[in-house]
Amino acid sequence: MVNVQKGERFEVRMDFPTTALTHWKAPVTDGLPCTLPKGTILVVASDSPPSRVAFSCVPEDWEAFLSRHIPEDVRLDPKFAGISFVIEKEEIGSKISPA
Repeated sequence: MVNVQKGERFEVRMDFPTTALTHWKAPVTDGLPCTLPKGTILVVASDSPPSRVAFSCVPEDWEAFLSRHIPEDVRLDPKFAGISFVIEKEEIGSKISPA
């Protein structure tokens, strides 16, 4: 597997369904079905060494993404802390590519 480093940017090459992990100001993480639209830029949130098969990332245009793709009742909840995505490295070159 490849080494993916914090701060690297990837562009979504085609619309694809995934799960948006929802983070809360509480000891819980949940998820929502979501489609990552073509053209979305994702920024790697933490280093992912070759031994790992996936990496965590967030949309570069955070506010715009949230307002378009995360339900209002979720994003306006006072305990809502954000979203992230886990992308498998095997998707590099097919569903996403370096930006």
